[in-house]
Amino acid sequence: KTCEFIKKFKIQYLIVDNYSINFNWEMIVSKYCKIIIINDILKRKTFCDYFINYHKVSLSKKENILLINKTCKKFLGPKYSLVKKFTYNKSIKKEKNLIFVYMGGVDNTNTTMKIIDILKSKEFLGFKIIVLIGEKNSKKKKIQSTINSLKNFKLAPIKNKNLYNYFKKASLSIINSGVTMNENLSFGGKSIIILQ
Repeated sequence: KTCEFIKKFKIQYLIVDNYSINFNWEMIVSKYCKIIIINDILKRKTFCDYFINYHKVSLSKKENILLINKTCKKFLGPKYSLVKKFTYNKSIKKEKNLIFVYMGGVDNTNTTMKIIDILKSKEFLGFKIIVLIGEKNSKKKKIQSTINSLKNFKLAPIKNKNLYNYFKKASLSIINSGVTMNENLSFGGKSIIILQ
């Protein structure tokens, strides 16, 4: 189906940002167009013409071997982060003692709940804490229930994915690494970044 689509619309470049795609698919599709892969965890054989990894500034010998196409152009490091365009408005003041928490769409390690457990202690009663739960977070209901029972906590609407609205107001963001981290850093926000 992908190849039919490529031929029908005369696609020259296809951007792939999906861990479910495999090497066989890449080999077939690469006959019809150039492939650009965005991947921050290179663990399998990959065939692409362009490889983007904004976390690493260099690849290990093993990772280089996994890039089967020897003419593949590599774009490595933070300067290749894909972040949304935004207009920075200096007149917007940070809310003092506002903490924003977001651990990504899935949060398999249940880090969101661990952070809440720390921030619900008496030392943080003077803080307003906004928590955004990822749509695919398996502990979503438990987290929502916990937040609803805490006075200084607020649940951000799950459908609201414009993180800049939170970054620009929060005096501190506690976030995961990856695109979220790069977006916040490009916005100039103070962060605690937790690797998952």
